Amino acid sequence: MKQKHQAKIEKLDFIGNRTYAIKDSIIVCLETQITKDIVDKISELEPLKVIFRDSAFGEDISLKQNSVHRLNVLIEKKNKNTTHVVEFI
Repeated sequence: MKQKHQAKIEKLDFIGNRTYAIKDSIIVCLETQITKDIVDKISELEPLKVIFRDSAFGEDISLKQNSVHRLNVLIEKKNKNTTHVVEFI
C-alpha cells in the first residue's frame, strides 16, 4: 500500500489571519491588504517561494513593485546564496 505524502501547512498568525507556510519553504499570503510589516515578516522566514493575493495590492502597481523589491532585498541581504520566486494569484 502506497503512503500519501501530506504537505505540512502551518498558519502564520504572527503575520496575519490568512498567511500560511507550506513545508517551511513556501509562503502563501492571502491577506486582503499587503503592508510593509507583512513583507518584512515574510522576509525573515527566507522562503523559496512567496505567493501573494493579487487583489491585496488593489490597483496600486507601485505598491506591488515596491513590495516585491523590498522582499527581494531583505531576503538577499540575509542569504545571498538563495534564490526565491514571487508569484501572484
